[in-house]
Amino acid sequence: VIPQPGSDPVEVAAVLIDGMDLVVLGLAGRRVPATRARAVVARARQRGCTLLVTGGDWQGAPMRMDARVRGYEITAGRAGAPVAGCGRIGAVRLSVRTRGRP
Repeated sequence: VIPQPGSDPVEVAAVLIDGMDLVVLGLAGRRVPATRARAVVARARQRGCTLLVTGGDWQGAPMRMDARVRGYEITAGRAGAPVAGCGRIGAVRLSVRTRGRP
């Protein structure tokens, strides 16, 4: 996790691609032009890295996915039943919508 990627998170992701199997890139509303997106995708492909982009506009992406959290399943706390502030998240229920080609 890079909490403060600076003004160019795409460049930070491009560096991480060299040593990671999966890079999740949060764009925070930014738009990445198709030429830059293609260069980063080519690097990920060459290195065998999966790149997952969230929260922005990644030009040329073949597939778009939207997901919303619909609820959580909490594991039992010490009392054997879910208790506010105790236990762990055991599962997250999502509604997912995809567009484009896989």
